[in-house]
Amino acid sequence: MLISAINISNYDDHRFVVNTAGGRNILVDGNTIELLDILRNERSIEEACTSFNKSLNVSLNLDEFIALVNQNLGGYGILLNEDPIAKKTSGQSYLKARINIIPPNVAGKLSAPFTYFFKPILFYTLLSFMLMFSVFTIKYFFVEHLKVITPNFSLLSLLICMTMLVHELGHIAACRRYNIRHGAIGFGIYAVIPVAFADISNIWQASRNKRIMANLGGIFCEYLYAFALLLIYSVTSNPTFLLAHVIIASKAILELNPFIRLDGYWVLSDLTSTPNLLAKARGALKLAFKTNQDNKSAGMKNLFSKHTFLITYGVMNYVVMLLYIILIWSTYKQAILSFPETLILLVQRAWHLDVSLGDFKWAYLMVLLFYYLLMQYSLNYIFMPIFKKAKEYLK
Repeated sequence: MLISAINISNYDDHRFVVNTAGGRNILVDGNTIELLDILRNERSIEEACTSFNKSLNVSLNLDEFIALVNQNLGGYGILLNEDPIAKKTSGQSYLKARINIIPPNVAGKLSAPFTYFFKPILFYTLLSFMLMFSVFTIKYFFVEHLKVITPNFSLLSLLICMTMLVHELGHIAACRRYNIRHGAIGFGIYAVIPVAFADISNIWQASRNKRIMANLGGIFCEYLYAFALLLIYSVTSNPTFLLAHVIIASKAILELNPFIRLDGYWVLSDLTSTPNLLAKARGALKLAFKTNQDNKSAGMKNLFSKHTFLITYGVMNYVVMLLYIILIWSTYKQAILSFPETLILLVQRAWHLDVSLGDFKWAYLMVLLFYYLLMQYSLNYIFMPIFKKAKEYLK
């Protein structure tokens, strides 16, 4: 055997997921699976080369075969006696500064009460009902009741913070239900916003239906939690529980947004069998409008090619992000304009140890997000193209 222990599972009709001993999940095609089978069954690289040539009716020499193996499998920890860190990843993680808070065994035990709900018929029936009913409750209670509610803000904050844990336990519960190994629950930074996460990367080894349920599991459990709060409100008449229900149910609907890396994004990725959906969509969109002097119509031909879905998704993604930027600007215009001065004052107060949590407002996160998006898009689509053009001109 020339490779370490691996697990192989179907991703779709043409692709497979290889799970390595180090916990990495790699999407490969049928030819790579055939290569893995040869390496798994032969005792030496020379024998593997002979078997490969015979199986595929090719005539690679030993050096060419070794180069092929290293190009396709090297650096992942699959080949024996290699450094698994050597392989460059396909892209940077969208989640930064990850910190594990709840270890896998504890997360699994906490999620156990939710596993019963992950029977497909029960899951989708309840989710559909709760989604439709929440639209009614949000509209009705917001119009009729919320304007006159005076909640207990300490209790409200606690109830909403609990949503983060409940959401991540929903993802873990799906893995536990289908005997898929999961990791810890923790926190990280997405763009500039702190978010909770559950490590369910091994869900790639499951079938598409199970992956979709796992990705919807967080929203599903949020709804269970929101309706439990509504039940408590009906018994206690405490308006804080009503307000918490409306906020959490509204948040769950927003998390179905497929244009940001929220649960709706991963569901769409699974529905279309398109891993790295956002990166592929942006790549397809860039290719669609690529023209050259020899063929000015190349971009339009690409626009109506087989990549129509990816291109459409890529366009919609940019439209949604532009709308976010406009919405943040219109809502927090004054805070955005005064933020540099505010930031200097906060740093000065922090230097003199004269700052408290009350000095940090939710609006500042939205302002930071605005500047982050503005800088990211300006760098990628204004300054970097200018820099590349200048570099080419100076050559």
